[in-house]
Amino acid sequence: MLFHIAYLPRSGADGRVALGRFTRWTPPSGFEFKSHHASSNGQGGFAIVETSSAALIIEATATFADVLDFEVKHVLDINEAVPVLMKANAWIDSLSS
Repeated sequence: MLFHIAYLPRSGADGRVALGRFTRWTPPSGFEFKSHHASSNGQGGFAIVETSSAALIIEATATFADVLDFEVKHVLDINEAVPVLMKANAWIDSLSS
């Protein structure tokens, strides 16, 4: 499964701590970065990761939880999402008939 993980520095946290920790960190086995991007203002960023285990998301984010706030969302490839959304919209439309 793919996940979008956005993060920002926690209020009062020194972003240099997270940077220093990240340079020494190794992601858990089975947690694969597909892409990882920094914000242009230097305040946080986001990653697309692939994993089959929510426990690995917890393991990875807990490592930085004292200095970063995270928002994690499950994401789908657009070609997989569109038919699902169209089916849901058709069902919603059928309710008003």
